[in-house]
Amino acid sequence: MSNVRVRVYGLLSLTRRQYLFSLGVGLLLLAALLVVWFTHGVHYLRHPWAPYLPLVVMAAVALEAIEVLIVLGKFRRLEAAEKAKRESAG
Repeated sequence: MSNVRVRVYGLLSLTRRQYLFSLGVGLLLLAALLVVWFTHGVHYLRHPWAPYLPLVVMAAVALEAIEVLIVLGKFRRLEAAEKAKRESAG
């Protein structure tokens, strides 16, 4: 298995495994936020924008899905290029 690394947000150089782990942690935190919101948050927040928090979280999940498609595409391209390079050298 190759150790292809992709720069995410121009800051972090991650392997596919590291990226998928961080993605899973982020999605679990978003899910936990929704659960807490629906069980406790509605009763405590009286701000006019408070009812829209679940929509904001769902929009974040949608944006995350777009990011996943882009980053996994980068991994696919780099892995294919590395494989082609190894085959031509070997």
